[in-house]
Amino acid sequence: MVHIIPYALDMGFAAQAIRIVALIGGISLFSRIAGSWLSDRIVMPKTMILSGILMALGFIVILLPAQLFLLTVFGILFGVAYGGGMSLMAPAPAAYHGPKSARPVMSGINTVAPGGSAPAPLVTGLTFAPYP
Repeated sequence: MVHIIPYALDMGFAAQAIRIVALIGGISLFSRIAGSWLSDRIVMPKTMILSGILMALGFIVILLPAQLFLLTVFGILFGVAYGGGMSLMAPAPAAYHGPKSARPVMSGINTVAPGGSAPAPLVTGLTFAPYP
């Protein structure tokens, strides 16, 4: 999400760049509630798969030619997918590994995740706009 603003600026949407980030954040807030509700109504794996599919569609949309409408569609898809998926991060280990194992599983995930998350913005930035 950190590179959406430079992407929008490069595509010529300077005035709308922050609106896309706000759109992602706002929709993500509501989709966290909707994702939890949906996972109670249908099976949790289906909700997680739906979230992954929506995120993949968002990334496919952002690869299409630069148009403000498509950037907005990306923001909506990514916000729904991100919020819906994040709301299931805590209950998913309990559902799959049992309540007693949920804490060690989440501790392991939260211990290892920063190792991949820390260099990700730098690697993405260098990929998007490599320096000589």
